[in-house]
Amino acid sequence: MDDSTEHRKYEEIMFIRLQTGEDIISEVTEVKKDDEVPYYILSNPLKIVYMTGNRNSMNITLMQWVFNRVVENQEFMIYPNDVITMAIPTEGLQDYYWDTIDHYNRKMEYDKSKIEEAEQISEEEMLDAVKEYLNTQGKRILH
Repeated sequence: MDDSTEHRKYEEIMFIRLQTGEDIISEVTEVKKDDEVPYYILSNPLKIVYMTGNRNSMNITLMQWVFNRVVENQEFMIYPNDVITMAIPTEGLQDYYWDTIDHYNRKMEYDKSKIEEAEQISEEEMLDAVKEYLNTQGKRILH
C-alpha cells in the first residue's frame, strides 16, 4: 500500500441514507488518496426495508443490498456524493445487523455444501433419484 493512501475504518457499523433514498446499514471504511476523490468501502451492507405492521406500527427488516448469488464478495465502493447522511445506528439495530449477517453467512456456507454434494452425484444417480421421485408422485414418464 502506498503511503499517500489513508484508510479510516469506522469503529461501529453505520446507518447510511443514499441519494437514491435507500437506507443501508454497513461496516464502513473511508479511503482517501492524495490526488483522488475519497470514497467509502461498504462491507456486508444490508438494505433496511420498512413495513407497516398492525395498528399502523412500523417494522423493519434487513436484506442483502446486493444478493450474494449476484456478487459473492460483499464489499462495494461508493462515493461521498452518493451519501446524504451517515450516523451510528441504535444498539438494537446493530444487534439485528450482526444476527442477520450471521444468518446470511450460515446460509451461504450451507448452499456451498449442497452444491459440493450435488457435484459428487453421477448423472445415473441423479436420473435414478428423479425416477424415484416421479414414481412417488404417481407419474410414470419423464416430460
